[in-house]
Amino acid sequence: MFKVASSGGMPIPLTPEDKVVFGLSFHLDSDRVAIVYNEPANMGDLYGLNLTSGTEERLTAVNKDWYDEVEVSLPEQYSFVADNGVTVEGWLLKPSGFQEGRKYPMVLQIHGGPHVAYGLTFNHEMQLCAGGLRSGWGQT
Repeated sequence: MFKVASSGGMPIPLTPEDKVVFGLSFHLDSDRVAIVYNEPANMGDLYGLNLTSGTEERLTAVNKDWYDEVEVSLPEQYSFVADNGVTVEGWLLKPSGFQEGRKYPMVLQIHGGPHVAYGLTFNHEMQLCAGGLRSGWGQT
């Protein structure tokens, strides 16, 4: 989310670039915004943002107990130049319990965009492939 003066000028970022805003609501009588963020290690929580001071406050920790039980793999972004000169972006989620020097099977998921493009968000499907979401979760 950005702020731009009505007279023009450069946009000023109001939210961190490592979080994705997927819901917001402005309070008409104040300088506050309620925002729901999604980020690589958190599928979503509510934050309050004071537009005057720029301060942000986390208001919920909805899945805290669940996060204490699982291992979330943080995505590593990389890019390379393909044979045709086009830069291709990729993301790597290392498996749960990853140890440097060991070999692991790999799941390659090729995905176009921009609809549901991958990025700095929590991705359930990829987390399941990385294996960290299974510690007792969903078992009877």
